[in-house]
Amino acid sequence: MTFRRFLDTPKTHFPTLSFLAEEPTMMPLFVSDTVVPLSSATFAQCQKFIRTFRRVTDHPLYRQDTQAAIQEGVRLDNADSALLCFDFYMTPEGPRLIEINTNGAGYPTIALLYAAHGLTPVPSSDVWDPLRQMFVAEWGPVIPGQRVVIVDEDVFEQRTMFEFKSYQAIFQSWGYLCDIVDMKDLYYDGEQLMALGKPVDNIYNRCCDFYLSMPSNTVLARAISDPKVHVSPHPSSYALMADKGRMVTMSQTSFLERYGCDTALIALIQSVIPPVRHIQDESPETWWQQRKHCFFKPQNTYGSKAVYKGSSISRKKFDTLLDQAYVVQPYFQADMVPVTLPSETDSLTAQPAMFKYDLRFFVYGEVVLMVGARLFQGQVTNFQTLGGGFAPVQISNG
Repeated sequence: MTFRRFLDTPKTHFPTLSFLAEEPTMMPLFVSDTVVPLSSATFAQCQKFIRTFRRVTDHPLYRQDTQAAIQEGVRLDNADSALLCFDFYMTPEGPRLIEINTNGAGYPTIALLYAAHGLTPVPSSDVWDPLRQMFVAEWGPVIPGQRVVIVDEDVFEQRTMFEFKSYQAIFQSWGYLCDIVDMKDLYYDGEQLMALGKPVDNIYNRCCDFYLSMPSNTVLARAISDPKVHVSPHPSSYALMADKGRMVTMSQTSFLERYGCDTALIALIQSVIPPVRHIQDESPETWWQQRKHCFFKPQNTYGSKAVYKGSSISRKKFDTLLDQAYVVQPYFQADMVPVTLPSETDSLTAQPAMFKYDLRFFVYGEVVLMVGARLFQGQVTNFQTLGGGFAPVQISNG
């Protein structure tokens, strides 16, 4: 599959996204020619883990502990999260959860990649109707003429503008009016949320200030308590599932027992979530001695932002983390797949290269909507290397 073939795919498989062929932000760095193998056993294990994780988050004591742990002013409710993603590395011992995202990217792109490769999406051939049903569950039935806004900070500077425009086209095809709006262009008077002078009915929230705690996001933080304003992803779902403090909770036996898990469920969860701790849970010298086997991650950021691999961190930088909200995860080497680099490269680099990858499970409720992969070189996924990017997966026996 070539990038040109990928761009031509919507014309026959999903014409709503045909504009991508002319969209300047849709670049080869975002899509890989590679198909990543996924064993049926690994898929089943991840699926069972996700279902178990979601059920634990519904336990009253889990919700009580979460409410006590998160920052003041965030109220837990029953909001779920559109485009919830569980991201896993593969290891010789099985899948390991790296993080959970409440606004994970890539769904339309991976769906098109399946079509471009002539593959049936995993786990179901229908990827577009589940997407629609997910937003219906979040916002209510589609009412033609209602207005959706896709919102983010500095939205028009985002590298993934092609994805924002993809969702805009998808929402419009369902009958919504839809605009892409910068967070600073929202206005709320206590009665009606407005954007660019027009009323807003539903918000697809791509902002990575997940608790909406920054001063620039106070308008949406105020409006979100209005029952007329439908926002997804919602800070509540982030608090319950994607805040890395929850991984600390989920990796400890005492908490899982408190939430009603039996021995088998505890074993399942802990096989996928290795021990995660707050940096303050051990002495600085203990972490420093163990650092080569650790990743240090901010509790409430996303992607690779301010993430440090222990084997590379300096003592000076390490010391600055000690009074911050950081978690410490065991370091796992991502599994690798061979990638044949595009033919435009020279003969020396046109040979197969080894790329790391993670698996991204798009989930709503307990249901896996679609599985894709992200290929990369270097420390973390960054969409900076030709040959890397989003990719489809193919189930194999085993």
